[in-house]
Amino acid sequence: MILVFPLSRFIVGTTIGSTATIVPLSIAAAPFVARLIEGAIKEVDGGLIELSKSLGANNWEIIFKVLIPEAMPSLVHSFTITIISLIGYSAMAGAIGGGGLGDLAIRYGYQRFQTDIMIISVVVIIIIVQVIQVIGDLIVKNIKKIENKNYKEDSNEKIISFIKFISTCSSRVWKERGSKNLLRMQLQKLLK
Repeated sequence: MILVFPLSRFIVGTTIGSTATIVPLSIAAAPFVARLIEGAIKEVDGGLIELSKSLGANNWEIIFKVLIPEAMPSLVHSFTITIISLIGYSAMAGAIGGGGLGDLAIRYGYQRFQTDIMIISVVVIIIIVQVIQVIGDLIVKNIKKIENKNYKEDSNEKIISFIKFISTCSSRVWKERGSKNLLRMQLQKLLK
């Protein structure tokens, strides 16, 4: 944080206070968030991406219709970890004049030897972290439950439509020359 004080002074106009800590906290969180998002996106099955490409999806469609929906539980989990890390960073920022609960714990609890205030501040920070963790876990659980429910409901419909598609294609393959285009169009309709 101290290394970024000149940049904070340039952007915000000061190096002390809660607004000045926004710059170092953002710089500290950016690579961490990027790494977590990269890990969440890499968990998506490569076969889905190849299937999307073969069906003619462009890069934006692959990102917004395949990667993000498939990686959503991992992304929410990553954002939860990021928020918890930022709470820890902001508590440490209180030691250098950043304000907040960390400042309260340092200034009143540690420097004035009021152990009860320091313990209460630490307990409140722990409670905030635990509440955010529980909320994040509940959101991930609900997303997974919704995905499984939609998968179970849609699977029967997709099986029926796939059987209809196969029967339609098999009768038309012998009659029409452009069976590859027909097959591709039918697969695109099926996957939408």
